[in-house]
Amino acid sequence: MLSSDGNSLVAYSTSRAVLREPGGEIPVGYLPPCFSNFIVYTGYDNNCIPTVISGGDGCIGALSNVYPSLCAEVIESLRKEDLSQIVKAQRLIDERMRSYEVYTPFNPVMKWAMAELGTGMQENCKAPLTALTEETKASLSSFADQLWRNK
Repeated sequence: MLSSDGNSLVAYSTSRAVLREPGGEIPVGYLPPCFSNFIVYTGYDNNCIPTVISGGDGCIGALSNVYPSLCAEVIESLRKEDLSQIVKAQRLIDERMRSYEVYTPFNPVMKWAMAELGTGMQENCKAPLTALTEETKASLSSFADQLWRNK
């Protein structure tokens, strides 16, 4: 169903709500009281902290696959209400959000990063997506150096 603002798609059952913010909106505070027992996740990594602060429960994003320790630090910082660590983590997440922008669709970039980080991830993709070619990887190499190769 569409929310009252017409921008957010809310899929629901009796135990959870999944919010999709197509315009980057964070509609958590706008959920009607009848949704109060729902678990609310954002789909955007950079909205995880604001969503939790606004009453949501977390994020289902892709960065946790590449940066699991950073995302675990976010959860711990939120639990401790450690504002300085929350700010630091948000800035790191904001920087790593470039992973979504360097290549469309972003999925092959995430798989490439995980493969290079030794997670055992295979880079093959299901059609219509395709794995990155060696030529594309070469063109994105400086990006990879900055974000996951730590060069």
